[in-house]
Amino acid sequence: MKTINVKQEIDRRNKQFKGVSNAQKRVLIAKDVIEQIKAKRFIPESGTWVDFNKQCDTLLETDSIQEKFLDKTIKDCNCCALGGLMMSCTLFNNRETVSDIEEHFEAIGDNIDYGTKFHNKFDKIFSRSQLLLIEKCFEGGVGYFCGDNHCDFEIYRSQFKNATAALIGIMENIIKNKGTFKPVFDKEI
Repeated sequence: MKTINVKQEIDRRNKQFKGVSNAQKRVLIAKDVIEQIKAKRFIPESGTWVDFNKQCDTLLETDSIQEKFLDKTIKDCNCCALGGLMMSCTLFNNRETVSDIEEHFEAIGDNIDYGTKFHNKFDKIFSRSQLLLIEKCFEGGVGYFCGDNHCDFEIYRSQFKNATAALIGIMENIIKNKGTFKPVFDKEI
């Protein structure tokens, strides 16, 4: 019975995701990130892309991340903003396997920076500039994509009491702005 429910959920998610624009996909992903946080399946953590806490040690390289997360073989994961977005994107379209973890998840910053193609089309759904902005705001300007205006991003991040509040705030901003992250800063960046 458990497999039937997971299969139905996968089919529902895949169908829902396939029939919408990229902006609508970004909203679906943001809503899913919030849902996963509230269910304690995503544990927001600065400086961590995606960490399954050794839960993948017993999985096969060809196992679907979508299936293994939805059937709760993978119980939870620590993730930053980009890791959460990447995971929720994967939960909607079943294109990442356990062997992709090292290739994409652990080096997501390099992959975004160098234009790597993602199996789940993450690079087509979110623009590089949006991903950079989301990362800088979540990490307070000191994450993978640090650089100019570090203080502005640090000030943005300081408005949230912790990583969970920051990630939910960023996702709510994406939802409110119909798929585009538009942070408000005290001064123009």
